[in-house]
Amino acid sequence: MEILEYDDGMLDEIAQIERSCFTEPWSAELIRDTAHKPYNKFLVAKENEKIIGYGVSMLMYDEGEILNIAVDGEYRRRGIGRALLEALILSLRERGAAKVFLEVRVSNAAAIALYTSFGYETIDLRHNYYRKPTESAYIMRQIL
Repeated sequence: MEILEYDDGMLDEIAQIERSCFTEPWSAELIRDTAHKPYNKFLVAKENEKIIGYGVSMLMYDEGEILNIAVDGEYRRRGIGRALLEALILSLRERGAAKVFLEVRVSNAAAIALYTSFGYETIDLRHNYYRKPTESAYIMRQIL
């Protein structure tokens, strides 16, 4: 597996993963627009010429945010999400982030365990943050 920078030729495969992973997926246009923002980093995991996951972060001043991480269902539990998160955090650190935030569904035990293993701590709760189904989100933070 390799971690690469996004390019527009990857858009269709990324949009397909997005639709398979989320009940309210980002549109292809939103994915493309997000990837082209200068303060965002959009990384893609690729194996045998197939895109198997991606992650997106944003940096504003000295605060980073993990916007999205998704791994194709066929490739989960193989460390791909961990590799993407690690690469995003490294990129944020190199660009001057002092802390990194994210939101995660309170029911997403696998993601919470991953984030906790990186030193994230739950700092607050956003009630009814997600839709389809309606669910609260933990706000988590890592100090770099």
